[in-house]
Amino acid sequence: MGQTDIARPVHQVTLSDFYIGKYEVTNKEYVLFDPTHENPGDDLPVVKITWDEACAYCQWLSEKTGKTYRLPTEAEWEYACRAGTTTEYYWGTEMDDEFCWYFGNSGGKVHPVGKRKPNKFGLYDMMGNVWEWCSDWFGDYPAEEETNPAGADFGTFRVYRGGCWCYDAYCCRSAIRNSGAPMFSYDYLGFRIVKTP
Repeated sequence: MGQTDIARPVHQVTLSDFYIGKYEVTNKEYVLFDPTHENPGDDLPVVKITWDEACAYCQWLSEKTGKTYRLPTEAEWEYACRAGTTTEYYWGTEMDDEFCWYFGNSGGKVHPVGKRKPNKFGLYDMMGNVWEWCSDWFGDYPAEEETNPAGADFGTFRVYRGGCWCYDAYCCRSAIRNSGAPMFSYDYLGFRIVKTP
C-alpha cells in the first residue's frame, strides 16, 4: 500500500484539550530516566528508542511529576503539526530548508532540537530531524485506537510521523504516515510527549 493511500481519506477528528512538547525529547532529558542510554549530545533528540521505551519514559515522568504524560495520538500529532494549515507542509506547498532538517540539507546527520523555524503553534521540528512515535496502532483510517484485531492486515505496528534527516522532502509532509514494530529502534526515530490537562 502506497504512502498516498494510507493518508486517505481526509476525515474529521474531535480532540480533547492537550499540551504537546515544544521540542522532541532530548538525550539530556532521556538519560535522567535511563542513564545507560547513549548520549552523543545533550541537545540532540533522543533516538534508538523503541515504542515501549518511549512509553516507559512517559510513565516514569508521570510518576516523577504527578502529572499525566504520554505519547500523542496520531490525530493530536497531526493537529499540532499542521497548526491550522491545510498545505502540504506547515509553511506552504514546497520544501523550505529554514523549517526542516531532511535528506536535502541535513548533511547526513541528526541536528540539535529547535534550530529550524517553528510552526504557527511555536513547535519545533514537527517535520524533519527525527520521526516521532505516536500511541496508535498502524492501520487504515479510521483507525481504532489500542485495538489489534485478529487476522487484520495492520495492528502489529505503531505509527510514527514527521519525516527525518535521512528521508526526502516528500516524507516530511503533514499527512505522511509511517510505522514500525514496537520493539524496533532506529537512529532516525525519537518521540515527543503530550501532557493531559
